Amino acid sequence: MILKNRKLTAAWDRVLPDEAADARMKEAVLQQNRQFLQRKEKTKMREKHFSAKKIIIPMAAVLSLAVIAGVILAVGMGDTKTYTMPVRDGTVTWQVDRKTKELKEMSVPLENGDTVTFSEGDASAASIHFDYEVVTRELTKKEAYAVSPLLTEATGTFRKDTGELIRLEGRYNDTVVRMAVPGVAVTDTRLTDAPSVSSIEGTEVRTGFFLTPSDRSEKREPIFSGEFQVGDIGVYAELGADYRGADDGKEEIANYLTNDNLVATCLSLIIQDLIENGEPDFAAVTF
Repeated sequence: MILKNRKLTAAWDRVLPDEAADARMKEAVLQQNRQFLQRKEKTKMREKHFSAKKIIIPMAAVLSLAVIAGVILAVGMGDTKTYTMPVRDGTVTWQVDRKTKELKEMSVPLENGDTVTFSEGDASAASIHFDYEVVTRELTKKEAYAVSPLLTEATGTFRKDTGELIRLEGRYNDTVVRMAVPGVAVTDTRLTDAPSVSSIEGTEVRTGFFLTPSDRSEKREPIFSGEFQVGDIGVYAELGADYRGADDGKEEIANYLTNDNLVATCLSLIIQDLIENGEPDFAAVTF
């Protein structure tokens, strides 16, 4: 995923351990190295010079040390396991199904103090119907910018009789963004089973994710989403993450740190951007 936006670029820094946790992790790595060298002496391996390659700790081992050092805490509760990790803006929390190792819930903190929670739901698809004839066309970059400066591309749906823009589907960099006027469905994808309701910049956002089969892994892929109102315009944002395959707990943690956590944080920041940018100007474009 290419992170072009300023806030997206900062998202990676936000999901890294805080300074205290990072220091504990580094100390644990150094202690592991010392123990390694002591074991070498006890077994009387008489090599005078150790190759650097022999004491390099694999990434999975570093992640394991991170758990020992207190960077990540795992607590088992029933059918799920809960992980917590301190980061710069607070604590990231996520729940994983013990059996399938699939994500059940993810909460990420934002710099402004808000916490965004994504809960698993079931996705249902429905057609969008209109009581009048409509026409669809791609918007130029200038037109997309006129509706919202955050849109990098968009396709608009217009009333044929009046030429009014009533709905659009586009992208904010890698994020799918859909917008619609009152009375028009903003998206054909709905999450059931009561997804979470979070507050971002004082705006109520219906947040959640659903799991879909992945082409890259046997594990299902979470698609994170948020739906909210900005003025009179309904807005829906969606961003997906894939799993990279995990055969053990260490690799599982690596996947969540570098993938789901990052994507959930990125989408939260994108939603924050869309809210802060104000109401999209649908009157700026006609057919």
